Amino acid sequence: MPRPQPIFLLGGVKRPRILSSKADRGIVSALIASDAAGVERGAEHPRFRRLGEALAGLLYLGSDDGKAARLLEESVTTRWEGRGTWDHGFLGRHFLSVEFQLGLTYQRLGVEVVFKESLELAARTLELALSLALEGSGDLARAVEVAREVEPQFLNRDVVRLVLADQYAQLGDFEAIVRLTDGIANKYNYGAMLCAYRGMAFRRMGMHGTALEVFREALKSEQRLPAIRFATLSERSRTYQDAGSAMLAAKDLRRILAERPSAPGIQERLDVLGG
Repeated sequence: MPRPQPIFLLGGVKRPRILSSKADRGIVSALIASDAAGVERGAEHPRFRRLGEALAGLLYLGSDDGKAARLLEESVTTRWEGRGTWDHGFLGRHFLSVEFQLGLTYQRLGVEVVFKESLELAARTLELALSLALEGSGDLARAVEVAREVEPQFLNRDVVRLVLADQYAQLGDFEAIVRLTDGIANKYNYGAMLCAYRGMAFRRMGMHGTALEVFREALKSEQRLPAIRFATLSERSRTYQDAGSAMLAAKDLRRILAERPSAPGIQERLDVLGG
C-alpha cells in the first residue's frame, strides 16, 4: 500500500489574546506539535468534537490506521452542511494560514516514489484519508469503495486514481487498473506513474508486448520525477524478464544503478540476471 505521511503546515499562530479558552489553547498546541492524541483529547469538548475527530484522524493516518479509520468514518458520516468544509472557523481564528499536505510513498514497482499533494480542508479530503486508513487497517474492499466514490469530486482526479490503482493491484484486479487508466497519457508526473501501473497490469495479465508499448509512453519525457522513471524501468525490466529477454532486463536495471547506485534491491536483481 502507499505509505501515508500527513502533515499540517501552519502559517503562524495569531496573537494569544484571541485564544479564548483552555480548550482552544489545548487543541492549538496539539496541532502545532502534530500530536494526534492531544487533538483527539480536544475532540472530547463538545464544541470541537467533529473538527477534533477530523484533525486527529488525519494525523493518525499511517501510524494508527485503525484509530484513523474510526475517527474519519465518524467525521465523514456526520459531515457538516454548507460547502462541505469541516472547519467551522476555528483554524482561521487561530492560524494565519493552514495547509494539509499528504505525502504518499509508492513502492509497488520496485523503486520508491513519493508524491506530496496539498489538499483542501474539505469533506473529500477526509474521504480519501478514510480510504487510506481502511486500507492500512486491512479493509481493502471498503477502501476501494470509498476511493471510487470520492474520485469524481477531486479537481486532480489522478491523485485518487493512483491510490485506486495501487489498491486494485493489492486485490490482484489488473483488469480494473487497465480500465481505470484507459486513455491516460504522460503529460505530468501522475500521468507517467499511472502509465507505469497500466504497464504493470498488462505484464501481470501476460500481455508483454502491450506492456512494453505502455512503458514507452511512460518513459517518453525526461521532465518527470527521476523516481518515476526508475520505477518504470524497474517494472519494464520485469516485463523483459518474463518475456525471456534477460539481456534487456539487465540493461534497464543498469540504467537505474547508473543514476541511483544505492537503489534497494536493484543490484540483487541484476545479479540474478547474471550482471
